[in-house]
Amino acid sequence: MRISSRSPNCSRFGGVTPRLFYGDESTRGLVDLVTVKTPGRININTASPAVLRALGLADAEISEILQGRRAGPYMDARRFAGRDLAATTQTLRVQAEGLIGEEPRARLTAVVRKRAEGTGDVLVVLEWSETH
Repeated sequence: MRISSRSPNCSRFGGVTPRLFYGDESTRGLVDLVTVKTPGRININTASPAVLRALGLADAEISEILQGRRAGPYMDARRFAGRDLAATTQTLRVQAEGLIGEEPRARLTAVVRKRAEGTGDVLVVLEWSETH
C-alpha cells in the first residue's frame, strides 16, 4: 500500500481518504489522476470513472457519461450541473515516452495551461519532469 506518514490531511477534501488519494496495489489513487494546477472544473469528456466517482457521481451517472462520450464529445455539462464538471479543458497533462527498440528509455511529463489567444504564449508550462 502506498499510503505513508506523509499523507495529506485528506479530511479537508470532503471524504477523500488516504487510500482514495494514493490508491493501493489494485487501484490508482487520485494523485495519479488529477492535478491541483487547474483553475477550473473537471472535463466531462476526459475524466476517468475514478475521478467522476470522487466527485460524487453515482454509477448510473458515470455509465451515462461514458456512453454519451461514444456518441461524441459533450458540448456542455449542464445535465450534471453543480458537480464541478465542464466540457472544456484549460489544464492538460502531456506525457511522452521515448523508446529504443521496444524498451522505454525516458519519460517526459508536463502540465500545461492554455491561455486566451492574444496573451502571449498559447501554452504555459506549469510543471515538467523527466525520468530516465
